[in-house]
Amino acid sequence: FLDASPNGVFVVDADSLRIVRANRHALAATGYSLAEIQGLPLARVAPSLTGKRLAELLDPLSRDAGAVPECDAELIGADGSALPVNLRISVSAVRGRRMWS
Repeated sequence: FLDASPNGVFVVDADSLRIVRANRHALAATGYSLAEIQGLPLARVAPSLTGKRLAELLDPLSRDAGAVPECDAELIGADGSALPVNLRISVSAVRGRRMWS
C-alpha cells in the first residue's frame, strides 16, 4: 500500500519514534534515500512533532484506534530545506509492533 499511495507516507515505530520505512513520494519530498531515512528519529525529519505537541496529536488514538489525527507541520529535508505539509496519522500493527503512518 505504501508505494501505491499518491502521497508521501512514513512508517514510524510508535515506541522508538524512529522511521522504519518511507515510500517513494516521501523520499522524493525529503531528498533522503531509503537507506538514509530508515532508523532516523522522527524528530530529525519533523522537529515540531515532539513532546507535548506529539502527545496532544496522538491522544485521540488512545481512545479510538480508528481516529486519524491531522496537523500542519514542516518536514526537514536531507539538505536542510523545510517543506510545509499536512500530516495525517493512522495506527497499525506490523509483526506485533505498533506503527504510525
